[in-house]
Amino acid sequence: MEAMTRSLVLISESKGGTSSNLFDELVEVLREHQDVRVSQPNISFKNMMLKMTSTLMQNLRAIRHLFWADVIILHVYAVAWAPTIIAARILRKRVIVFQWDVYPITINGKRFNKGIARRAADWLENSLLSLATALVVPSQDFLPYVNARKVAAIIPLWPQRQITSLTHLFRHIGKEPVQIGFAGQINQTRGIDEFINEFRRTPSCQIHLHLFSGQRITLIDEMPTNVQVTEHGYLHRVELQKVLRTMHFGLLCLSVHLDQPGFPSKTHDYLSAGLPILYFGKSLPAFTEPLVAERLAVPLSFENCEKLHDEYLNLSRDFNIRRDNFIETNKLTWKKIACLF
Repeated sequence: MEAMTRSLVLISESKGGTSSNLFDELVEVLREHQDVRVSQPNISFKNMMLKMTSTLMQNLRAIRHLFWADVIILHVYAVAWAPTIIAARILRKRVIVFQWDVYPITINGKRFNKGIARRAADWLENSLLSLATALVVPSQDFLPYVNARKVAAIIPLWPQRQITSLTHLFRHIGKEPVQIGFAGQINQTRGIDEFINEFRRTPSCQIHLHLFSGQRITLIDEMPTNVQVTEHGYLHRVELQKVLRTMHFGLLCLSVHLDQPGFPSKTHDYLSAGLPILYFGKSLPAFTEPLVAERLAVPLSFENCEKLHDEYLNLSRDFNIRRDNFIETNKLTWKKIACLF
């Protein structure tokens, strides 16, 4: 009988984070076919010295498992596991990296973060990615930006089974403002200011934007008269799902000037909350086209700014059936990842 592959899964963040939630699902699928061990911090530290100490200890524990493991699986930011990756390659172990972000992050060709420490981290990140034996990216949009020769699979970010899919709650939409919820980080890469400014050209369209984030919006000097913004702060996923159900749309937003590809992780959070998606940002065909084709999302354009009421009614029809089919199709299965091993 052939021995089972032994996989060491490295998770950079403590329980509850986006990457942690995704990798929890990955570990569950792997354990049906492999012997799996997981290295993950118990808590997250904001203090830099405590964080660095914790990261070092995680690496020392992970390195001890390298003599047992056949394969090491991790996600970016790879720099957090630099000692383990280097040791793994010295020991000729396979290193598989899920590359969900591309570094350095640039906007209009200029670095989003110009700090020396970040420049050094980005250089080290890309050096470590060059050591990986295989990369996994979430869409074909990434291929021009990564070492495509190392891409072993294109696997879209998957829905997590621990998130309950709530029934779409149709909200009457008349002359009231369109209620739009955005959850996630707010910074220049997200383009929230660009999204709001889009409505300056269509003053007859009234929207109420609800922001669920640990960051405040600071890039708008003067809010358009037809846009109302309410900042709710960060909400835990369960509470967030409940509040999102009072919206018409969930907003996925990326700056139109962002040079990198993207695959927003909040996609499945909105869908699980029973919420149609409004997309604003740079063209990402491999990401947006499946959602649009299934009538789960609509890209915002100048032409449809004043037709968001109609777009909502269109997406609401049979939303649950189309959403459930989409989630079933995109869930993680062994068949999708077996090629990596």
